Amino acid sequence: AGQGVGKIGFQIKARPDCVDPELFSQLRSMGLFRVFLGIEAGTETSLRQLGRGQRLADNESALQILNGLDLHVAFNLLVLNPESTLEDFEGNVAFLRGHAANPMNFCRTEIYAGTPLEQRLRSQGRLRGDYWGLDYVIGDARAERAFELLRTAFYERNFGAHPLHYLCGQVDYEHQIRSDFFGTTPELRAAAKRFVRQVNENSVAYLEEIAAAVRSQEATRSFEHELAQRVRRDDFRLYSEGQKALRKIRELPEASAITGRARAALAGAMALALVGCSHREMHPREMAPPPPPQERSAPPSDAGIDAGTDARVADERFLMQCEAAPYLPDRVVPVPPPSPPDAGPAPRKAAPDAGRTPPDPSILKVIPDERFLMQREAAPYLRDRPSELPDEPVAPDVKRKPSK
Repeated sequence: AGQGVGKIGFQIKARPDCVDPELFSQLRSMGLFRVFLGIEAGTETSLRQLGRGQRLADNESALQILNGLDLHVAFNLLVLNPESTLEDFEGNVAFLRGHAANPMNFCRTEIYAGTPLEQRLRSQGRLRGDYWGLDYVIGDARAERAFELLRTAFYERNFGAHPLHYLCGQVDYEHQIRSDFFGTTPELRAAAKRFVRQVNENSVAYLEEIAAAVRSQEATRSFEHELAQRVRRDDFRLYSEGQKALRKIRELPEASAITGRARAALAGAMALALVGCSHREMHPREMAPPPPPQERSAPPSDAGIDAGTDARVADERFLMQCEAAPYLPDRVVPVPPPSPPDAGPAPRKAAPDAGRTPPDPSILKVIPDERFLMQREAAPYLRDRPSELPDEPVAPDVKRKPSK
C-alpha cells in the first residue's frame, strides 16, 4: 500500500491436512480468493489405497474452514481406483452429495508412467495398454461396471470440449472475482451458488442411480444408453442456465469507482492466475484426467519413419475438418485420411500396423451440439445479428442435413 498498490488477488493449491484456520484467515485478508484443495477421495479406504497421507476428517475440516472464509474452493474426486469396491464407490458419491456447494469434478484414478501405482499394477500383471495410454480393470467386477457406466454417461460432461463441471467452476470463480474487487448483490451471489449446487446434485443423482443399477444387476446395455441420453439432455439445459448466470455476473454495474492502480493490480492478479489457461478460458482448471480411449492402437516406434510421415497427422487433420465443418461453405466436405497414409514425394511401403484406424465419420453427429454451445458463449459479445442464434439447443440425435 505504501508503494501505491491497492488490493491484490492470489490463489493457491493446498493439502487438506495443511489448512489452518488462523493461517488461512491471514491469507484471506491479504487477497487470497481461490483455493484448489487436494481432496482426491471421500472415504478412509480410498485415501489409504491412494497413499494420500490424510484422513477423511482432514477433508471435512478443510472444506468447513475455507468455505467459512467466503473463498472459491474447488476440488477433484477420484471416485474409483484399481482396488475399489462398489461400497467404496457409494461412499465417495455420498461425500460429493455432502459437499455439493463446491465446484468439483470426478473421475477414475488414471495411471501415470513412473508412479508407484504403475509399478504395482505392472508387477501384478494388471497393467494394460502401452505408451499411447495406460489402462487397467478394477478388481471388483461391480466397481468396474460402475466405471463403464460413468465413462459412457459423463465423458462429455466431465472431459468434453465444453465440460459442464468446468462451467460450474467458471461461474463461481468469476462471481468470486466480481465480489472481491467490484462488489456483488445477494441475488447474484444466490444465483451463482444455486447453479453450482444444481449441477453437482444433478451429477450425484445420476451417480447414485448407477450404483443402484449395478447393485440390483439392472445395469444393462440399454440402461447404459438411456442413461447417457438423459445426462446429455441435462447437459444442454444446465449449460444454457450457466451461460445466463455468467452474463449476469459480467453485466452487473460496478458497486463503486475503482482507481486505475487498483485495476492494474487486479489485471496483474488475473494474469498470474490465468497462466496455463487455454484459449477463451476465464479461470484455471485443474483437469480431472479422462480415461484412455476404449479403442486405440499405438503405432510402432518407427512407423513414422517407414511411412515417410507420422500417420497421426492425417487422423488429426480429418478431426479438425470435422470440427470445422459447420462453419465451412456447403461445398467443403471433410475428407478422411488417405489409405495407406501419404508417403510423401519418395513413397516407401508403410508398416502393416502404421497409424490408427481413421475416426468414425459418425463423429459429425455431435457437431450441431458443439456449434450451439459456441454460439451461446459468443452471444453476449454479438450486437449486430443476435437473432441468428438458436433459442434452443439442437437435440443430440439430430443429424445434419447432407450438403448438396
